[in-house]
Amino acid sequence: MKEFFIKNKWLLFALLGLINATSFIHNALFFISWFSLSPFMILIEKESRENTSKRLFFHVFSFYFTFYFVVYNFFIALYPMDFVGLGHLSCAIVLLLGWLILSVFHSAFVAFFTFLALKVKINRFCKFLAIGFVFIAVQYIQSLGKYGFTWARFSFPQVFFLPTIQSASLFGPYFIDLILVLFNVLVAMTYITKKKIYPFIAIIIFVLNLTFGLVNMTSTVTTSRERDVVIVQGNVLENEKWRTRSSFSVYMTESEKVKNSNSLVIWPETAIPTYLNTSNLALSKLENYSLETDSDMIVGAFYLGNTGREYNGAYYIEDGKVTNDVYFKRRLVPFGEFLPMRKVLSAFDFLDAINLFSSDLTPGTDTNIMTTKYGKIGTLICFDTIFSSLARESAKDGAELLVAITNDSWYKDFPAVYQHNSHSKWRAVENGRWVVRAANSGISSVINPHGEMISSLPPLTKGTLKEKVYFISDTTLYTKIGDVILIPVFLYLIFYFFPIKKAFAKRQKH
Repeated sequence: MKEFFIKNKWLLFALLGLINATSFIHNALFFISWFSLSPFMILIEKESRENTSKRLFFHVFSFYFTFYFVVYNFFIALYPMDFVGLGHLSCAIVLLLGWLILSVFHSAFVAFFTFLALKVKINRFCKFLAIGFVFIAVQYIQSLGKYGFTWARFSFPQVFFLPTIQSASLFGPYFIDLILVLFNVLVAMTYITKKKIYPFIAIIIFVLNLTFGLVNMTSTVTTSRERDVVIVQGNVLENEKWRTRSSFSVYMTESEKVKNSNSLVIWPETAIPTYLNTSNLALSKLENYSLETDSDMIVGAFYLGNTGREYNGAYYIEDGKVTNDVYFKRRLVPFGEFLPMRKVLSAFDFLDAINLFSSDLTPGTDTNIMTTKYGKIGTLICFDTIFSSLARESAKDGAELLVAITNDSWYKDFPAVYQHNSHSKWRAVENGRWVVRAANSGISSVINPHGEMISSLPPLTKGTLKEKVYFISDTTLYTKIGDVILIPVFLYLIFYFFPIKKAFAKRQKH
């Protein structure tokens, strides 16, 4: 076996990438992230001194491609996509191509900069730091722009052991990435040098972070300004969902079963798959329900603007009237809610078929905080929840409660459903807010500011969930300062790739 891997080292690096991804597969494997980068750092640094540039890059790419390919396994759950009219074989080919392209794009990006870091002549410790910091920096860059996607953030699996992520309330999710990278660097240096100082520092970092987390989780959660919420989970599957009457009827029927009055009733993303602001009949029924039950509502539905632009929105109904506080989804799903480079790609019928709409939806541009009698509500729709910056913007703009509405029926009962729900746990911890999550087919949940799931409805079930939540006005340090922890990461990489001594050398020549 040893000889086999020596002859086929790319397979060894692919195996290391697989190990690095296993912490995303099952929540009990979260601890692997504390060690999974170390063997890669040790072996790839050695490779950089022994192999050609071409082979070195291929080995780095093998590691990251396997990592991303395994983490992006949610493509499997999308099959067979009957609702877009593709045949099973065509669907399988399209999904495999999408899976490969996304994995290649993300892995090639980080592999390229890791390769450059390995070519710099410097001591191992600094090189190991650069490898880890490149991973953090690239994953941040991958979250930016209309095509941003940040599903595979290195520290994400730590959400399955909540004490380790409580410090995200101080410096955000990338701070946890930084802690993990430093720990892996110190483990690698321990293996190479056998010096006791490295494990000593690693233990201190781990203990300090864990201690803060445990202390924070024992602190009392604010319980002022409580509000009863009722989450309605209709479990309307994709082949039925886009029939407006069917979906609306299901959600109306389930809501009418709730006898409790004076609650905030929440329907998930596009529970009404039409323009609610132009549908007088649906509006009338919702407003009557609000009056009769003395309840307020947040309802997911489309919105048609005056200029003809279409939005994926969340409406707020209070005292039997739809208010002007309509939130528009800020991060749209490529190939779902808009077709990238439509003028070019619309020529390919299969790509146009995957996109759910004949024209592109328009993204929202601000937080559109909902002002209620009980406090201010910040809304996130589906894809929004995986971006820490969006929830932070809402909290910074005054949101005292976060409501996330989504439609995850595409993924049925696949791991992606559980992972998507866990992103809301991160948002709760980062901003110190209660998060109410309403999902069409699950998981609907209520999450406290420590990231603990108080109650939930499982996937692929129909029903309602009633719980008490609380409006919180205090803001976390992260909400105030944002991702400033990335500044030293980028500064280190700038000085690593463009050393100060080179700048001084050039000045001396002149």
